[in-house]
Amino acid sequence: MTICIGSLCEAGKAIVFAADRMVTAGYLSLEFEHQEKKIEGIKDFCVVMSSGDALVALELVEELKRESTNAKTVAEIAGKLHKLLVSLSLKRAEQTYLIPRGLDWDFYRERADRINPQLYMILDDYLSKFSLETDFLVAGIDEYGGHVITVDFPGTIQYLDKIGFGAVGSGIPHATVSLCLDGQTRNRSLAESIHAVYVSKRKAESAPGVGSQTDMGIITHDGIRFLESKHLETLAKVYENSMKTQIDLSLIEKIREEISIKK
Repeated sequence: MTICIGSLCEAGKAIVFAADRMVTAGYLSLEFEHQEKKIEGIKDFCVVMSSGDALVALELVEELKRESTNAKTVAEIAGKLHKLLVSLSLKRAEQTYLIPRGLDWDFYRERADRINPQLYMILDDYLSKFSLETDFLVAGIDEYGGHVITVDFPGTIQYLDKIGFGAVGSGIPHATVSLCLDGQTRNRSLAESIHAVYVSKRKAESAPGVGSQTDMGIITHDGIRFLESKHLETLAKVYENSMKTQIDLSLIEKIREEISIKK
C-alpha cells in the first residue's frame, strides 16, 4: 500500500512529514511508483497524505480543498475530511450492493420488513464489511500548535498530538517501531526529527507495497517547505553510513570459545 509519516518536534512548533510514491489503483489491481507526490497541501499550514486507493484519495482531497477555503485550524480540516470519507463510503456501498438490487439507503433503513430476510442478512454482512480501503494522515500547525491526526475507515479520527507522531499505510509497524526505538518525541529538535523520520521511512520500505522513492518536508509557522533532492541525498548518505557500522565481536568470540564443547 504505502507509508505516510508525520512527527511533531520543537515542542510542537514544527512537524516533519514523509511519504513514498507507491500508488495503488484499485480498479486495475495494480501498484506502481508514480512521479506525483502523495502529499497534498490543503492550506499553507496543513498537508494531507493518503494510503490506499489513489483515485479515492484524489476525489476526497480535491473536494477537501474546495471545502477548506475558510478553514483556520487543523482539526477543522480533519473534521471535513472525516465527513467526506463517511459520505463517499456510504455512496459507494449503496452503488455496489443496494442499487443493483433496486434498493437505496432509504428503502434499506425504513422498509427493511419488505426485504427478504435472507437477502437482508446477506446485504447487512456485505455493507458492514464494505471499505474504501483508503486512510489519511493530516499534519499541520495552527494557532493552537502542531497536530498529527489520522482519519481511518470508516471515518475514525485519532489525534496523536500526545504521542507526537503517527503513520498510515502498510508500513505502519516498521515506521512506528523505528520511531519508538529511536526515542522520538514532540520535544526533539528539528534536525533529530528529520533524521528519525527519514530512518523510519527507510525501515518501512521492508513492508509490502512501500516504494523506495521519498518525499519529505517540514511545517512551521512560516509555512510548508519540501526537502530538495540534495537534502534527501545527504540523508541517504548518513543513513547508509550508519548501516555500515561494524560490531566488535571479539568479546563474543571469547564467549563462543568458553562454551564450545571440546571433543
